[in-house]
Amino acid sequence: MGQLGGHVGDPDHVLAGGGRRRDAARLIIGKAQLAESVGVFVALAFAMVGGSMGGTASMHVPHTLANEAFDKVTVDSAGIADIGMELGVLALYAVAFIGIAALVFRKTVTGSHA
Repeated sequence: MGQLGGHVGDPDHVLAGGGRRRDAARLIIGKAQLAESVGVFVALAFAMVGGSMGGTASMHVPHTLANEAFDKVTVDSAGIADIGMELGVLALYAVAFIGIAALVFRKTVTGSHA
């Protein structure tokens, strides 16, 4: 049971009513479940490319930056100022991915092609 009294992932409990609202809920939940499944493999691919699974990579993907910052903090006793570059680039990644997600969500929900 979810917090709203329905089953997690059940479109009938996400949106009350019928017709287009229920269809939209099914579409969003179906895509969320697909994204969840695919997301695991994407995260593993980023981890391999970024050096999280052994070795180091020269590419600056989020995993590499996070690992470098973590290394600096734990091994070198670095502070926030010392990992500022990594934090800044990770923040830019976050802004970019949130922007892309917002555009995809808007297109999915409204059917807009803008």
